[in-house]
Amino acid sequence: MNSSKRYPKPCKPADRLPLVSGRLPDQVREHIRYKRYSIRSEASYVQWIRRSIHCNDLRHPRDMGAAEVAAFLSCLA
Repeated sequence: MNSSKRYPKPCKPADRLPLVSGRLPDQVREHIRYKRYSIRSEASYVQWIRRSIHCNDLRHPRDMGAAEVAAFLSCLA
């Protein structure tokens, strides 16, 4: 079999378009669509981010550390 699939070259940070949206779920969606992931992957990633935020009292992920990640994982178990 001769596979003629061509994968896009990885972009340098300077080549990437700036994210337009300010909300985290929208930024994740934009980034995932830019990377051409499937819609189901996009939905799954956004859902896991929402669960993590709600489990940690609506705190933004950039303000969380290892303790919050451990709390989220124990919340799942």
